[in-house]
Amino acid sequence: MSLYKAQMRQVVKCLKSYESAGGGFLVPAAWCFTDDASGHLQRREERVTRRAEGKKCSPPPPFGTSGADNISAAARALAIGAVIELFSPGFSDVVSRGGADAACRTALGRQADKLLRVDLKTFRSCAKTPAAGTRLGLRSCLDDVRSDPTGNHATQMGKLSALLASGKCAGLDLGAAAPGRCAGAFDPASCIEERLRCQVCRYLDAVHDLGADCDEFDDGAANDTCGARYPQIFRNLLALPAAGVTYYVSDACGDNANDGLSPECGQGGGHGPWKDLTPLDSTPLGPGDAVALREGVYHMNRQLLDVDVSGSPAAPIRFYAYQGESVVIDGDWPAGGSPPPSEPKPVIRLAGKYLVFDGIEIRGCYETCVLIHQGARSVLRGVRVVGGGEDGIKTSHAQTDLILESEFTGFHNEAVDVWHSFDFWLVGNDFHDNDTSIRSPSTTVWTKGGSRNVYFYDNRFHDLTVAEHALMLGGCCWQNWDDIGGLVQDKNGVVTPQPVARQVRAIGNVIEDVLIDITAPDAHAYSSALGVTGCHHCEARGNRIDFADVPISVSATRGTAQPCYPGADCQVPGACSCQWTVEPEDVEVSDNIALAPNETAVGGGAPSVRVAAITDAYAGRSITIDGNGYCTDAPPTFRIGPASAPSLDLASWQSSGFDAASLVLPEARCPWFINPRIGLAQWGLIGENYALDTQQLAQSSAQEVWLNVEWTGVFTLG
Repeated sequence: MSLYKAQMRQVVKCLKSYESAGGGFLVPAAWCFTDDASGHLQRREERVTRRAEGKKCSPPPPFGTSGADNISAAARALAIGAVIELFSPGFSDVVSRGGADAACRTALGRQADKLLRVDLKTFRSCAKTPAAGTRLGLRSCLDDVRSDPTGNHATQMGKLSALLASGKCAGLDLGAAAPGRCAGAFDPASCIEERLRCQVCRYLDAVHDLGADCDEFDDGAANDTCGARYPQIFRNLLALPAAGVTYYVSDACGDNANDGLSPECGQGGGHGPWKDLTPLDSTPLGPGDAVALREGVYHMNRQLLDVDVSGSPAAPIRFYAYQGESVVIDGDWPAGGSPPPSEPKPVIRLAGKYLVFDGIEIRGCYETCVLIHQGARSVLRGVRVVGGGEDGIKTSHAQTDLILESEFTGFHNEAVDVWHSFDFWLVGNDFHDNDTSIRSPSTTVWTKGGSRNVYFYDNRFHDLTVAEHALMLGGCCWQNWDDIGGLVQDKNGVVTPQPVARQVRAIGNVIEDVLIDITAPDAHAYSSALGVTGCHHCEARGNRIDFADVPISVSATRGTAQPCYPGADCQVPGACSCQWTVEPEDVEVSDNIALAPNETAVGGGAPSVRVAAITDAYAGRSITIDGNGYCTDAPPTFRIGPASAPSLDLASWQSSGFDAASLVLPEARCPWFINPRIGLAQWGLIGENYALDTQQLAQSSAQEVWLNVEWTGVFTLG
């Protein structure tokens, strides 16, 4: 919270500096808000890191935490998000010098800060109580924030109303002084309260991994006023306009001798767009700068586009397709294989902070299309990634990044490899039609190398051939990372591996038409469309899996627990084994639905529909598989243990403690799956005509409908 306070003090100080009508030049507000000439904000971020990595948080608790970078990013995003709510994303143009409007803006900034602090203090007080000792209990502390048990929030709201009615904002046109989300609102004080509550919820959700429904928190209604499934920092980065210099590039008519400051060609005098990205080698980018690419294919000739510069919380650096034109960055690598050691592996490397890539296609990749290496607080939105001999996008030591509404196709191995990265979101992406002509398939998306706080929301996986999984929570194998940093040695010298991944969440994803290639080298007894592998404190809820070989599995990583210890040279053959078997732990697989699993079984055998397989070492590890729906016309089978273990029918599976509250239905009677905990996800019956809104559920003929509202039961509508 101290970092938020420091950032908000800088915002108010900046607003105050604009009150005087005289004086010298003032920098744009986007720069002023995040100025850290004294290093005060940096020192606060370093304090967050020290505390997050200190003894009290090592190892991290199973819930209620996130990475240090994410906490710092969320704190600064809370302050900038409040500014955007009050003054609009274009606040650099709004915040002007002098006049009554400037004094009103400063007063609004101060009062917003007071409201935010009161709510954060209420949550913190609740979080210290025994009732907050569980994941659900901690999340319920948001109820305290809304109910205001101390009355302090109401007191500050009274002061906000007075400020608007009789204080420094009295009689002013708020549409001019504060043209944000509440400009023109009938009750501006209540509107500002709701907008700030949205900011508070998003901040707490990001910092404490609450899985909160912020859309209902802000105003008590599910009306998309505070929706989406990613933190405020990314909303800020996507909303903020360019605050610095925009450079334009045109493959059709540009010239690298131009200044790059206009999108139009033929102006003469060296004024106009560049031809390609080469001038960036001698043109350093800074906060607020942007590169706008016009339609064309930009050939990299096997040279790396290395983006090792950083924007700021209020002024990101942006690469984007100009006015939505078709833009391709081609690495010019042949497909497949591994490049010579002296050659750059990725087409693009993102190593800075506060970066946005928007609407660009990347292809011609050799090993990796995009490498996010030690980068942080960045967004890739609407990109199209084609190919990748090893990975479409690989993250390595990355923190607090988002891949949003992007497309992945033609990849030869993995589309996204999240490796030793923290606080990573993949939301609304489309993964389809991988290319198995060069390499054997593997897993489309996975998390490994000690990754933590990774979120897969509302993605679609379809028309894929995999060896292991389309979506894996965890990783195939425990492997060393950070020079044996993945191992813990106790005082007796006993070495154990840390989880391959922890706190990974998959919600609302659709996985359909997935074929498991049992001849691929990476295929194994627990291959499935959706897999949880060696993951700790992980959950898969509200996903839909259609027409897939083996929809669900929960298993350990593959490997052997042979001697391996801190300091051992695992690069020397025979020195030690860095492959460990790590069992899953504290896993929930619930509220999912599997429609018409293919009548195949891994490794062949009698035709049956295997819908789930689980490691035989689940006992005592809090593995919950329940509340799922299986729609199949063939008898479903389940398995506990390796491929040689006997197949179980539903009754035997349930007697083992799984899926007691689940249903098996014929394919023609596959249910709508409605779960308010995941935002009223709408799962529909293929070939039937259903319509859903918040008031009614109508259908063309009487069918059995499964209405999951905290498990109230089975209903028949007619």
